[in-house]
Amino acid sequence: MTGVDLRLAGPALSALAAAWITLAGAYRWLAILAGIIILAVSVAWYIAKSAGHSQPGFGRKPLDARPRMENCAFWNGLGPLFIAIGLGFTLGATGAGLASYMARVEIPASEVSAAEKPTREVSGREAPGRAQTVTVYGTLTENARAYRTPWGEENCQASVQPHSITFSTAGQNGTQLRHGPRARLRITVPCGALRGQTITATGRLSALENRREAAFLRGPAGEISGTGTLTARAVAAIDSAFSEILASFPAHARGLLPGVALGDESEMSPSLDEAMKTTSLAHLTAVSGGHVSILTGIVLAFLGRRYRVLTGLGCAAALAGLVTLVGTEPSVLRAALMGIMVIAAMLLGKNPHAFSGLAFAILFACALDPWLATSYGFLLSASATGAIVVFGRPLAARLSRILPAHLADLIVIPLVAQLAVTPILALFADRSSMWGVLANILVAPIVTPLTILGLLAAITAPVAPAVAKLCVQCASLCTWWLAGVAETVAEWPGSGIPIWAAAMCEIVMLIVVALPWRKFFPESPVARNSKKPRWQVVIGSGLAMCILAGLLLGGGYVWRWASGQRLPAEWEAIQCDVGQGSAFLARKNGAVVMVDVGLAGGTAAKCVREAKIDRIDLLILSHYHADHVRGLAEVMEVAQIGEVWTSLNEAPRENSRWVKAELEKAGIPYRAVRAPAEIRAGGELFAKVLSPRTAYTSEEQANADSFVVYFEVAGGVLVLSDTGREVQDRLISRVPEVRTVIVAHHGSRDHSARLARELAPEYALISVGENSYGHPHPSVYESFAGAQIIETLNCGRIAITSEGPKSRCG
Repeated sequence: MTGVDLRLAGPALSALAAAWITLAGAYRWLAILAGIIILAVSVAWYIAKSAGHSQPGFGRKPLDARPRMENCAFWNGLGPLFIAIGLGFTLGATGAGLASYMARVEIPASEVSAAEKPTREVSGREAPGRAQTVTVYGTLTENARAYRTPWGEENCQASVQPHSITFSTAGQNGTQLRHGPRARLRITVPCGALRGQTITATGRLSALENRREAAFLRGPAGEISGTGTLTARAVAAIDSAFSEILASFPAHARGLLPGVALGDESEMSPSLDEAMKTTSLAHLTAVSGGHVSILTGIVLAFLGRRYRVLTGLGCAAALAGLVTLVGTEPSVLRAALMGIMVIAAMLLGKNPHAFSGLAFAILFACALDPWLATSYGFLLSASATGAIVVFGRPLAARLSRILPAHLADLIVIPLVAQLAVTPILALFADRSSMWGVLANILVAPIVTPLTILGLLAAITAPVAPAVAKLCVQCASLCTWWLAGVAETVAEWPGSGIPIWAAAMCEIVMLIVVALPWRKFFPESPVARNSKKPRWQVVIGSGLAMCILAGLLLGGGYVWRWASGQRLPAEWEAIQCDVGQGSAFLARKNGAVVMVDVGLAGGTAAKCVREAKIDRIDLLILSHYHADHVRGLAEVMEVAQIGEVWTSLNEAPRENSRWVKAELEKAGIPYRAVRAPAEIRAGGELFAKVLSPRTAYTSEEQANADSFVVYFEVAGGVLVLSDTGREVQDRLISRVPEVRTVIVAHHGSRDHSARLARELAPEYALISVGENSYGHPHPSVYESFAGAQIIETLNCGRIAITSEGPKSRCG
């Protein structure tokens, strides 16, 4: 027995599932009907069964001839359980269905003319075809937030409650589009826009799937008017003052302190952000239950439990202030709803139960804001909390048999939480670390003081800057340790391994923790007068040694697998593993050329470092999309760069300006080139640019204008960058014979099957990471059917030698 009241688990999970199914699309009304049927059948079944036990008749056996009631206890318990599950399912489905209907937005149909079918109803679950141009007038429901597109554009967006949506086409008067009272649109807004301000924006409207906002208005930032709400202005003043104080502190303090205290990760460096995710520490920069526990603990310490109404109101005020300060992120809402349940129990004089509070929080979330059921943040927060509540205490008790109680808690809590969230993480992440639990143990002592100091610094920043600065100075010691642990552990072998491999390590650890240590060890492991039979101690010790040996062997295997094969000394080219980006290295006669540097986060720099390259003679930036250039700063830190070739197409401008500024700051010469530029090494051709011969200047042509480079190494290597089918078709007559092709654009469907057939390479390498774009597309495998296809997503870094590619896949 765990001592945890799990009676609400069924209703909560069924409500969550019903909300998710309902929001998934066209079957929402069927889900509502199914919930009602389940509820009705459950109630009818339970009533019939209860009646059957209470009175004879209709061919039933007399009461004294039937099984005793206690023998039917199991079946009797199923009735209330089914009814509760039916209620939960009905609540989730009905709440989601009504919310979806009230959040509907009519979007002009693009497939038919206005005369045939002027509008069509869609919500965030139905695609509208091509977007249409509309003008939206509405009110911001949140402060502006910064966003970066996969190709490097930066803008600020906000959720907007529309008051009017006007659709207009050329030569026609505007038409008012209908929308529900809870409709929300995501709109590009000026950075600094506040909740409560009004906006007028014009753009092209397109539906969003499984989102709280029904559609996104694509266009320039709208015009803002008004001053915003009082709380929004107060939060903006706090953020501004806090940022000003942090400006003079090290990068780890500027990035981690707002993240841990307020959930604001905007100032965190990409490399540190990647390290935090890899080592399972990213949860520390999300406001969740820990913040609520700290604040309510402080209130309880000051007010005590004697005056429970006053204490409850104080806790509620602290909770409301926290939500106002950090915003309504899904993890915040989960913690807030759970906190409200605990405070309500306190006000009623009841003992609060953590799992019941979590279950009620899920039920209320499904009823009030069912889109939380589709939010990764909410699901991660709820699953981690549930695992800690249900499994944390009993497993910690088992482990405390051989370890101090506090150390057992430090091991068990991150272990069960990490295992609980792994299935959800696997939906959008592909890498983790076998050292995640260890990293959490190492940083656990500084999390609470760091959170308290961060919150105190933020609150006092506008009114008492000296106090805030003192808090930041103390907190910077904690952020130094946190950043050091994350970046150090992320570099260890066994970090960056596939998430399933990390999960296997955690499962082995869980098995060790869950062993019945009490049967094998006396009350004190060093006690001599134990009442336990000697055979139990011997068996327990032997079992522990076997498990330790298994851990060492398994860990050694994972270590070896995760590290991959050692980079062969005779490598001639390397396709780096940089996730959903691109970075390629080649060397010949002592010269080194690199094509692209991937996304920010240090993965390209790690590839350069592992290749033991300290000088890159030529860096070719194929085009300026973020997944090809934003890793430049990290690469410049690990290797000297002789010269840089850049694309003639400078779109997106923000990235090209940033690249040039970085190069000029480092004193590295750069120039824009076109085909047939080439580089020679030792008097021999090393690399040659095959495309483009001319270039456009529009952002739409940035991929088409990316460099196609031929390398005369390892039997010939062709790097296609992000070019599409039309460009590749024009290359057919110009490409020499090659043995290896770096497939274009992460394996996009926009490629030339003709070029693939003409080249007929032995090997086709795809640089790809976890993505929502469908890369690599199945047609790529058809086009390169005669080649051995190797993906960095599955095989990691790929070294190309004269004998062929080598990776951890073989």
